[in-house]
Amino acid sequence: MLTRRERVLKALSFEETDRVPMDLDGMPSTGISCFAYPKLVEALELPHRLPRVYDTGQMLAMPEADVLDALDCDVATIHGDITNAFDQAELWLPYDFGGRLPALVRNPDMFQALDDGTVIQPANGAKMPPMAHVFETEHGGQPVSLTGDVPKPDLDEVRAQCERNALTDGDIERAVALCRRARESTDRAIFFSGPGAGIGVAAFGGIAVFPLLCMLEPDYVAELHDLITAPRARSPVS
Repeated sequence: MLTRRERVLKALSFEETDRVPMDLDGMPSTGISCFAYPKLVEALELPHRLPRVYDTGQMLAMPEADVLDALDCDVATIHGDITNAFDQAELWLPYDFGGRLPALVRNPDMFQALDDGTVIQPANGAKMPPMAHVFETEHGGQPVSLTGDVPKPDLDEVRAQCERNALTDGDIERAVALCRRARESTDRAIFFSGPGAGIGVAAFGGIAVFPLLCMLEPDYVAELHDLITAPRARSPVS
């Protein structure tokens, strides 16, 4: 009988396993809507709890260990500084999204409920109208125009941003400590979604623009990737 972690490792190595590994929210792409999550908990006949909304754009709930147990899931997650490998109740605060959904979030102050029932995030202009279940922005935040030159980031600005966002030794030590505690707290495989290089279509023009750059200016994109993935000296300041 394989442990959950062994099952996932074997599957990722294209080796035969005793069953197909199961996952719920190992990463946002396999997550569950916080509006649907209470119904899942009820269907599993588990104690009522407020959904923990960790992805406040897609409105995804992070499932607790008892839900993963009930579904026989093989994966736990680390998303930034939060995890479901062990309890972190002290990190969550109540917010009801304008009365639509009693829930827990990291920072209630990032939201504002309007009189018509719309909830907005003033910092980025995203909004969730009364009938919506996710936050949205104009053009999905990724406008594209097929007239004129394809917009591209200024490499000097990208380089400066990389320097500003470089991880400190303290950042790395905290991530290592969290990963170690998560691994020691469960036999599940840990999917880690933490500090990364930041290579993605959303960061560089959007899902339509960046593929155009890849096709039309491959040398520029290669330079951009080299710049982002280059090793950098870390500051000891936490």
